Amino acid sequence: MGTQNTERETMTELLERSRPRLSNRRLHGRVVNAAADFLRRSLVVPNVYINPKIPGVPATDLVAVDSAGGGDLHAVEIKTALALRTRADLRSLIREVMGLPFHFRYIALLEELNPVADLARFVEYPELFDESGIGRVGILAVNAGLLDSELDLSGAKTRPIGMWPVRPVVRPERFRVAGKALSPIEKFLAKTKPDMEVRI
Repeated sequence: MGTQNTERETMTELLERSRPRLSNRRLHGRVVNAAADFLRRSLVVPNVYINPKIPGVPATDLVAVDSAGGGDLHAVEIKTALALRTRADLRSLIREVMGLPFHFRYIALLEELNPVADLARFVEYPELFDESGIGRVGILAVNAGLLDSELDLSGAKTRPIGMWPVRPVVRPERFRVAGKALSPIEKFLAKTKPDMEVRI
């Protein structure tokens, strides 16, 4: 009589092992969705635009307008394949985000490529600040493990701290933006329906 294999995988373990990883495009899309939810929860009455094509404005992954379209502009640039190994890596990325004409600017990075402990060290970096000292780029940590699980993006605020897939590591500070730079954005917002909006 043969011996029973006690090392047999459970069905959950088998599914976990055989589950294909998300493609880069799908992972990026999930981060966009999770970051949009982060903005929706963080702002007062936000309208969120996913990958908006604003004439004359550099492309960005997300734009949110606080106070039902009449307030501050928030932009998130998402980097799902980037590992910040050196200060030069950060400088290059910051230059790109500094060129965005929005009041609040964020960079979202994967924790698995940039552990939170590494991201947290950027809080003291002067590169995050505008030359004038008015405005600081925020850094969002994206937990890829939570992205691979079932996400509840229903807007419920009862999830424990640390269980949201996107969370701020470096909080942004408001940039001063010239009225001339805001003009094309305001025209775009006046005629474009947001992808996510708060209905009152």
